[in-house]
Amino acid sequence: MVSIMTIIWIIISQLTTFLQSNANTPINDWLFMMGEIVGVVAMIFTYRRSPDIMTFSRDQVLKRYITAFLAGTLAFASCWLISVGLGGFTVRFIMTGTSAGWAFLFLIGFAIQGLFEELVCRGYIMGHFLKRHQPLLAIIVNVGIFAALHSLNAGIDALAVVNLILFGLFMSLMRYKWQNLWINGAFHSAWNFAEGVLFGTAVSGTVNVGAVFKSVPVIGKALINGGTFGIENTVICTGIYLVMAAWLSFTYRDELRRTIVQYRHAF
Repeated sequence: MVSIMTIIWIIISQLTTFLQSNANTPINDWLFMMGEIVGVVAMIFTYRRSPDIMTFSRDQVLKRYITAFLAGTLAFASCWLISVGLGGFTVRFIMTGTSAGWAFLFLIGFAIQGLFEELVCRGYIMGHFLKRHQPLLAIIVNVGIFAALHSLNAGIDALAVVNLILFGLFMSLMRYKWQNLWINGAFHSAWNFAEGVLFGTAVSGTVNVGAVFKSVPVIGKALINGGTFGIENTVICTGIYLVMAAWLSFTYRDELRRTIVQYRHAF
């Protein structure tokens, strides 16, 4: 049932794509992401009385969103800087007035896309199992579906799948720690925005706008630049994800343990 509903929400979020052409252009890529606002609004309306799914905090929303967005940007920047330092990319500064405009538009687009993916995976799917007192299964299933949603992207391979699982695990732990999808959405959106717009690399094998920098992968260095899939298909990202998940797990281990125990007996 949870898999069927996940597919339904994804289909709903893409209803506006029937109004688009098939051309691979920035405007089509942006409209594709903006179309997901349909899914965001529909999910919020449907589950507005389900706090286990719609885990949004109203406390210091803007401050926490900006903080999480900066954290996501810095996390990806760390991966990119290491890759560039190891010779994984040739980089050009390409920012112009026009590209700055595109950067602003894609900032909005990625904000919507990141929030939608978090609503589906760390909202609906996790909430579905948390209501049934299964906090560990909530992580396993949402992470598996999150990885599966990217399984048809260009350039995906075993390492990319491992990294998608690690990213999903980190985001699941983030939900358990802060119980606030604004934070999850901001971090996820910032990661993708930095990846595709600020630093001009592929975003999980998809859109690459490159409004500030254009990063061209060096042939023969796929382990440190990710090839077609992008940096998320590198051993660098594997290390960063492991460090982030370990930091969250050990720094807040008592809180995470209490939260998981609470969900076993809640509802």
